[in-house]
Parts: sequence; structure tokens; C-alpha cells
Amino acid sequence: MARRTLALLALSVCSARPPTLHVVAPTHAAMPNASIEVMVNCFLAQSDGDWALTVVSDGPDARAEAVVRRYSEAHANVRFGATEVAHGDHGHTPREAGLFVGESPWTVLTGVDNYYVPLYVETLQRAIAAHPDAGLLYHDFLLDMKARVR
Repeated sequence: MARRTLALLALSVCSARPPTLHVVAPTHAAMPNASIEVMVNCFLAQSDGDWALTVVSDGPDARAEAVVRRYSEAHANVRFGATEVAHGDHGHTPREAGLFVGESPWTVLTGVDNYYVPLYVETLQRAIAAHPDAGLLYHDFLLDMKARVR
């Protein structure tokens, strides 16, 4: 398989080491600005800041880039990338491209239209610490604001 290229808005994270979690969230030209903003704000509100978020557009998208740029200028752990052309494959190619830019030991593949409570990263960090030899963590749950699984 040919390696996908990805142009990134910002390449560095303000840290001497990569964050534990690299979150890859694909977007596309039809995605509303509000969805992108909600995703970014969900991570900015996390109780644990050990993460980096890369929003990857399926093809060039100046509108989505402008939305993410507003955040990335103030937060080095928020980045934007775009594939060279749109692939129209439901986010598969942008996710794959996002995998190549992360230096973190753990990657979260998500959608830009998902919502994460402020304890999401902290809860995931606890699961990682509890299972240090795991190669994959899967979750499918609702978490309330007190970190209780429902």
C-alpha cells in the first residue's frame, strides 16, 4: 500500500516527549464547523492534558483548516492536516494518514462528530496504567461526569 502524504498545519507539540495519546479525527468538506469545534473543545476541556489531536481533512478544505487554525495557534497539541485529494472513503484515508504523523504510544481513532466528556483521557490513562502490556484497548461505553461507566 502506498504511504499517504499529509500536510500539517503545526508539526510540534509543546513537550519534551510525545503525549501518551494521539487522537486522529477525520473531517470532510460537508462537516459543519460546529462539529469540528465541539471535538476540539472536548479535548481542550480534558482533565488530563496528555494528548495531541490531529484533525485530518479528506482533501484540501480551507474552511476546516481555518476552524482548526484558530485553536492550533493557541494550543500546540491541536493540529490540522489534509490529504492531497479527497478520497470519499468515509474517513479511512484521512485516519490512515493521521497514523503516520503521531509519535505517541497510543492512538485514538475517532470521528470529528463525536463527543468526549472531560474525564475521557484520564479514564483511558487509568486503563493504560492498569494494562501496561496491552497492545489494544477497546471501549464502547458512556461515561458520566464522575467517571462512572454506565
